[in-house]
Parts: sequence; structure tokens; C-alpha cells
Amino acid sequence: MKTQNLLPLVTVIIPTKNAGKTLTLCLQSLKKQTYEKLEIIVADGGSTDNTISICKKFNVKILTVESHIERTTKKNLAAASAKGEYVYFIDADFELQSHVIEECVNLCAKNYDAIIVPEKVYGYNSFWSRCRQLEVLCYNGDDLVESPRFIKKHVFMDVKGFDEQLIFGEENDLCYRIRNSGYRVGRTKSWLYHHEGPVSSVILRKIYYGNTAFKYIKKQRFDALTRFQPIRLGWIHNRKLLSRYPSYAIGLFVLKFIQYLAAFLGLLIKLIR
Repeated sequence: MKTQNLLPLVTVIIPTKNAGKTLTLCLQSLKKQTYEKLEIIVADGGSTDNTISICKKFNVKILTVESHIERTTKKNLAAASAKGEYVYFIDADFELQSHVIEECVNLCAKNYDAIIVPEKVYGYNSFWSRCRQLEVLCYNGDDLVESPRFIKKHVFMDVKGFDEQLIFGEENDLCYRIRNSGYRVGRTKSWLYHHEGPVSSVILRKIYYGNTAFKYIKKQRFDALTRFQPIRLGWIHNRKLLSRYPSYAIGLFVLKFIQYLAAFLGLLIKLIR
């Protein structure tokens, strides 16, 4: 690999709000990257826990925004101030394998414009968390679910960044616009690990996303249909994997049904208000 100071700068953008429980692991994984030429920007929306003190400990840049601002706006604001040739959007509960960023840069050098980094879910050591882990494994390699997070900055700016009217599905919307603009999307062999927390927190997020889903459904009707269909293509493609873990597979279907109910509840709350 080239001498580090001759390499392009990568800006890593992390939107946060009270992310102290997982942020240390996230930043530690960035400090352990084999690719060292990084600018790290934490876009924080009024954290009241130890998020800011953790950022200061790791000497990363802090972009402070108002507490009501959603993550799409946080990410766009951070990208506008980014100095890197590439922008890499991650969440505070992500932990990266040590060579993820190096692999992304190498793929972009081979004429890819945006890169998908597949993820594995780590939750609490419970039956339902294992069901959730199996679900995410089934989606690896599924273009209808996965979206690029590592993007050439000029590409991100060319497609106008994240749609700030969206909260649900904003990453998939960005992916569609990148692909439809003729840019090439690649995929790493390395992984990132998503520390989701308890399954109950996932369900609560589904209620919130359901409450904000109307705008996405109007904009991306085809993707909305694929997201809300009762049987996912990833399950069919990975039926052998599911058959090896029948109890978790059954739990996965039950969990997905509960998630659909939670999203529908969110939609219903939106209609009633």
C-alpha cells in the first residue's frame, strides 16, 4: 500500500444523540483501521450523556446541531464540511473489522463509486436476538435491502445527498439515486458489526419508522412494496441456511410479523394525529 500521506483522505461521519453506550467501541474500531488517513466527524444532536466526553477522549471533530434535527440532516451537514475524497457514513453502534476502510478505498480505485459493507448483528444473548441475527444474514448480498455507506464525495454531492424529508428508507433512496445516475456500486468481503441492543429497541424503532414512512412510500413505491411483502426474497435464497436453524427460522418469521405490526401501528398513529 502507498505511504499513508499520499493516500486520499476518508471522512467518517457518525450521527449521534446519547450514544455513549456504544460509541467507544465504534471509535476504537476506527482507530484500529489499517487505513490511517481518516477524518472523523461526529454530528451530535444535543446529547446529555457522555457522548461528547468520549469524542474529546478520541480527539475527533464534533459538529453540534440542534436536538430536533434528524439524522439525514446531520449527515448532510457533516458531509458538506468533510475534507475527504470519500465519505463513509456509519452509526455509533457499529464496530468495523480492521481492514474495512482499506478495502473500500481499494475498490474505489478499481472504478467503483460507492461501496456496500455487509453487516452482522450483535444483540443481547437471547433467543430473539439470535433470530434477528439470522434475519440479517439472509439479507447479505440482497440489493433490495443493502445500501452503500462508503461513497465518493463528488458522487454524494452530485446526487444531492440524503433526502432530508425522509427518516425511513433514506439510505435505500440514496442507493437508488446513485445507481440510476450511472454510478457503480461495489461490495466488500469484510464486515461491520452492528450492536443493535435488545430486540425490543428494534421494535420501537419500527413504530417510529412506520410513523414517518408515508413520504418514502410515495417516493419509492417499488421498494416500499418489497419491504412490506410478507415473504422476503432473501429468505428464499437462503432457505438452506434457515433449514439448518429451524427454531430460529420460526422465531424470525414471528419477529418479522411483530415488526410489521409495529410499523403498521406507527402508520396508524400518524393517520390518527
